[in-house]
Amino acid sequence: MLEDINGNELKLTLWGSRAQEFSIDNVYNANDAKPIVTLIVGCLMKSFFNSATKTSEQYLSGSSACKWYFNPEIPEAEAFYSKFQGQRIEIKCADPSAQLPVQPPPPPIVETKTLQELMIMHPFDFPTNGCQCTVTISRLIPSTFWWYPACKICNTGMNAHGSGYKCRKCNHTDYTYGLKIPFIATDGTAEAEMICFGFTATRIVGKSCDYVMRSAGQGHNIPPPIAAIVSEKFTFGIKLTEDSYNNPKKSFIVNSVIASHGKQRTVPQIQAIAGTSAQSSTSRLLIQHPHTSLPAISESSQTPHTIQPEATDAPPFDPDTPDDFSARKRLFSSNIDGKKKLMRTLQKKKN
Repeated sequence: MLEDINGNELKLTLWGSRAQEFSIDNVYNANDAKPIVTLIVGCLMKSFFNSATKTSEQYLSGSSACKWYFNPEIPEAEAFYSKFQGQRIEIKCADPSAQLPVQPPPPPIVETKTLQELMIMHPFDFPTNGCQCTVTISRLIPSTFWWYPACKICNTGMNAHGSGYKCRKCNHTDYTYGLKIPFIATDGTAEAEMICFGFTATRIVGKSCDYVMRSAGQGHNIPPPIAAIVSEKFTFGIKLTEDSYNNPKKSFIVNSVIASHGKQRTVPQIQAIAGTSAQSSTSRLLIQHPHTSLPAISESSQTPHTIQPEATDAPPFDPDTPDDFSARKRLFSSNIDGKKKLMRTLQKKKN
């Protein structure tokens, strides 16, 4: 914690190697408790949402560019030396035992699934930490808007409030815009509707939201940077949307981009698997704003929401009963029709 000459305090957080290198052992003696005047450069002013106080707080963030100079001999420091001369300022340090490095918990094991496996999986069997799948974006789902207002503090989607917007989580009104992209993806076993928000969408497009918004004003129904993602192949970390618990046609939220495999020459065609049929998801995806920032593999960034379905919301599910619009239904019906024709032919021969 830092304090200026007027007594105002500000938190400083050091990251990585800078945090390991910082030490006052050579300049501070607990018996004398002399004040330490410090010049700090290369920091960034940032803010975070304090969930305990429900307020936004600012702090200094220091990474590799940050440097510090204890008791510098510069004119700006003379006022500090004059004011605090002869005073004792005790620096409170944490218990050394509490500073021992803590081994971080191992990352959760994320299952790798094909889309065909995901489409026939019961929603309540879906892993709580999500799945990963490797897919190619085959086409885009038409959208009225390809961006949404996001809170600058917690990155949550915002609701209209008067002439502006208000965050539904922290009630702040400062906002920026984030990308929102619904699309169809396939891996050759099935196809599925997916949607991505915020930083994840920016990683997929490779352009900022501001850039995409400017390009949309040039007479294009779909901004060119978004249209260019068709036939791109990615490995995604995904979760189910809330609608998937009430709809037999599943759709997914992309939480993170695990790997990018580049542009593909062709989009994989859905191939029937022995004993099953490829199931496609063609229903319209309900476009919804993200509720909370998702703790992605690297980010958090961002945007999608935590799914907490009630048991009563689960639709009846029978994987052996084909629904009216699936390829399984068509295959089931064709088998029944074939058996009926065969029985009629045998009956005629017998007569």
